[in-house]
Amino acid sequence: MFRRCLGLLLLIFFSYLATANGEELPWHLEADKLYASEKGGYIEGFGRVMLTRGKDYLFADYIRYYKDTNWAYLKGKIKIKWQDDYLEGEEAEFNLKDKVGWVKKGKIFISPEHIYIYGDYLEKKGQNIYKFEEATLTSCDGTHPAWSLSTKSGEITLEGYAKLWHPKFRIKNTPVLYSPFLLVPAKTKRQSGLLIPEIGSSSKKGFNYNQPYYQVINAEQDLTLFENYYSLKGIMRGLEYRFTPNVQTKGLLRGDYLYDSKIATTENDEESEFQDDGLIRPNHDRYWLRGKIDSFLFDPEWKLKLDLDYVSDQNYLREFKTGLSGFNQSRTNFLNEFGRDIEETDDLTRTNTLSLFHSFENFSLTGKVVYTENLNYKNHNLPASKDPTVQRLPELDLSFYKTPLPYLGLDVEGNLNTVYFWREYGTKGERIDIYPKISKTFKLWHTTIIPKLGFRETLYLIDRFENESTLIDQNSHIQARNIYDFNLDTYTELFKVYDLQDSPLTEGENHYSKLKHNLKPEITYSFRPEKDQRELPYFDSVDRLGPEEELTYSLTNLFTLRKDTLSNGTLQKEYLDFLRLKLEQSYNFREARRNNDLEEYPRRPFSDLLLEANLNFNSYLSYTGNTYYSFYLKKITEHEHTLRLTYPEKLSGFFSLDFEREIDEYTRKRTEEVKILKWGGDILFIPRWKISLLFRHDLVADRDLEKTLILTYLHQCFSLEFTFSRTDYEDRFQVMVNLLNLGSFGGK
Repeated sequence: MFRRCLGLLLLIFFSYLATANGEELPWHLEADKLYASEKGGYIEGFGRVMLTRGKDYLFADYIRYYKDTNWAYLKGKIKIKWQDDYLEGEEAEFNLKDKVGWVKKGKIFISPEHIYIYGDYLEKKGQNIYKFEEATLTSCDGTHPAWSLSTKSGEITLEGYAKLWHPKFRIKNTPVLYSPFLLVPAKTKRQSGLLIPEIGSSSKKGFNYNQPYYQVINAEQDLTLFENYYSLKGIMRGLEYRFTPNVQTKGLLRGDYLYDSKIATTENDEESEFQDDGLIRPNHDRYWLRGKIDSFLFDPEWKLKLDLDYVSDQNYLREFKTGLSGFNQSRTNFLNEFGRDIEETDDLTRTNTLSLFHSFENFSLTGKVVYTENLNYKNHNLPASKDPTVQRLPELDLSFYKTPLPYLGLDVEGNLNTVYFWREYGTKGERIDIYPKISKTFKLWHTTIIPKLGFRETLYLIDRFENESTLIDQNSHIQARNIYDFNLDTYTELFKVYDLQDSPLTEGENHYSKLKHNLKPEITYSFRPEKDQRELPYFDSVDRLGPEEELTYSLTNLFTLRKDTLSNGTLQKEYLDFLRLKLEQSYNFREARRNNDLEEYPRRPFSDLLLEANLNFNSYLSYTGNTYYSFYLKKITEHEHTLRLTYPEKLSGFFSLDFEREIDEYTRKRTEEVKILKWGGDILFIPRWKISLLFRHDLVADRDLEKTLILTYLHQCFSLEFTFSRTDYEDRFQVMVNLLNLGSFGGK
């Protein structure tokens, strides 16, 4: 009876203590035996001690609490939970108010990051900071972890990094790597420090060590510095800057610089893979500046975008494709974060754009500056003073959305474009292009008919004529062109629904109940008259609008299945567009009337017949294909086929064939035949083991373009990845270890 009364008094005391200290909930103490020393100013608990508050608790065999200092001393089979922290040990002291203290011969488990820390001495120095001695870190469950980091001493910040002194990386219990100091991430939130390095080797670039350092500026900005060493080329230094000051603004800017000890003053000095472009690379200074920004100017409605892509030479991106500082990584980042791509590695022009866009109720306004870098005219290849590359500095585009005209029953739309074309060598000047269009929609039974008439007025204000043909009128600095076009679009849509099954369903049962067939025939006629434009300046394709008189007809079939499922007494309906077929062909009236070059090129007014096919057998198997068939050649001239197989968490695969036939016709020419076979996929063939394959083969040249095999072992706390790859540029072997929540490292 006395023990129960004492326990009640102590409970009231702890409740008063918690309230006095401003805690939201009181502490509750239970034990087999409780003792209070008024003289000593402490409370003792013996046997099955439980100190709880909400979801937090401290369990031990013994506790002594000092009320004046809020310190608690615990001993024997200690278990502590504070928020997401779990601690165990044999002996501990903690301040219940500040939650600081130490544990001997204990363990910490950081739940969100799934990280265990075992140590002889673990000290909690603050809300999120632990210090430890003779400790081991791992994210593996169990008493015998697959990997661990043992360290003499260290410190971990739950919102940041673990700093380890004299760590050893162990596989099972065997040490395999040592470092005097290591910094590893211990949470997804950002913290400054060294990141996991990239280690590799290449026959062309030598041994490679790329060490990134991550620096947090503030909550919206960070920097990453890269020291990227190549034994055969030198040190490449890189800097990446990211910022997200608000929900409408984000940016990624990146630059790398290398003083390359190897140069190519003649084409024979080039790598064999680069000797067919007619260019040399005599520059030691090599760099690549790239980046993208999405933002706004003054108001979020005025959307500002930047695309930066500027490189030192034509070989840089072809040489540095892989790794943290390579082309592939930057391209992936741009696509994932901004949804905008950059030119391929072998493209000799790089486009840089700064644009401002605003969409109003009936029109949109776009202003931009476009600078195109032409690598043919760099590094003493073609002379830079003769670079004819057109720069659009600046360009303004005003687009009017389709809007009905009152009382007339007509729709009007249009575009106003003005751009100043500048170039180092060649004609410079301004072009103003006005292009209004009027249309009207007619409904005749189930048929829609839309005629559209456009009139284009183009004005040229030339500042300088240079490097022009004799056909160009170079006496008139103000020139004009006007031309009209006409378009007629006619289509209808028909459908029919077929009943497949109408039998009642039982609980949990499903079947395909209906099939819907949509049929859409469409005919489009387009016309633009022939107009002599040879005397006009030429900046881009808008300056030479060729004549057009063509009829295009198509037939689209769409088949949709409805699947009914009875679940919890409710009929649930799912729809699957399992088959889409489209046939399309054009007839060129001008080609049918052509009289020149008939001996060499007979008339062929009919275009290839295009068949577009999309087939979804179910959620596991799909097919897409485009096939072009020539009735004149009686052959397939082009096709693109892809078959995909997906079985969740088991396998995925694809098979594709791309083909283009060599063609020599009056209206089109294709000088080379292309036939590329590609297949690959992932197979989880036994538990925890996955094989990934990628194979590309040039059937025309009968040579392999790429053969890649990736073998991955998936463990609860790590993955081990072996990559074997052979391309037309290099052979590569890479081993990569990914440690759960503690980064990754590897080598090539």
